[in-house]
Amino acid sequence: GGGGTEYGGGGTGGSSTQTSPAYLTTKYGNSGGNSAAGSGYVAGAGGGGAGAAGGAMTTSNVGGNGGAGTSAYSQWFTALGQFGVAGYIAGGGGGGSQTTAGSGGAGGGGAGGGSSSRAGANATANTGGGGGGASYDGSKYVGGNGGSGLIVIKFAEYLQPSTITSPTYSGAIYKGITKTLTVTVNAPGKVTFYASKKRIPGCIAVATTGSSPSYTATCNWKPATRSYIEVTATFTPSNIAQGIVTSQAIKPSVGKRTTTR
Repeated sequence: GGGGTEYGGGGTGGSSTQTSPAYLTTKYGNSGGNSAAGSGYVAGAGGGGAGAAGGAMTTSNVGGNGGAGTSAYSQWFTALGQFGVAGYIAGGGGGGSQTTAGSGGAGGGGAGGGSSSRAGANATANTGGGGGGASYDGSKYVGGNGGSGLIVIKFAEYLQPSTITSPTYSGAIYKGITKTLTVTVNAPGKVTFYASKKRIPGCIAVATTGSSPSYTATCNWKPATRSYIEVTATFTPSNIAQGIVTSQAIKPSVGKRTTTR
């Protein structure tokens, strides 16, 4: 909202009205400040910013400051380095005064007109800030232009759920003979192998190798008994948000070794 007028009789700041579209979760905007009435109280109030209301004019010949903008996106803007307004956007314009103008609100708001320049200052481009109010000394001056706006689009990162294949091996399996088990996963992380639901020694938290979209982990398994043994593997991705997942079980037959020790 705009600030109250530079007028001896005072003025009420404009309100901030916004239509809320569907799915709106947050909106920004505040009313302009009021200007006081009284002899010599000739100065305008500040316009509202996205984060705070405009400053009221309460001191003779001193304009109200523009309301601060919002810093809700400051982390983005600082990283981009393209806004010279300390991470704020949409600050309100300062009120005009014949003597001391109000300053623009943080976030690109333009300063009001004052003794050195009666016209209001323009807001900083690409901030959506408000222009400063003009002063008056018997001649006409114009308020500053609002800053061009910007659209902020935020994308939620999509993390593909973790996947893991059943352990694979080649050839026959014999008691006391080392056999290599291999699983394939879709992200970096660590894999633990199990035989009969017990962790296989040397095959705990095995780091994956490879690159996206296919990573592998291997286990050197030496069966200690002869029988059908249930073998599984559990994958813990580096990004735990993808979720821990356990493979489907296989039940290879472990036979008697055919060679002597």
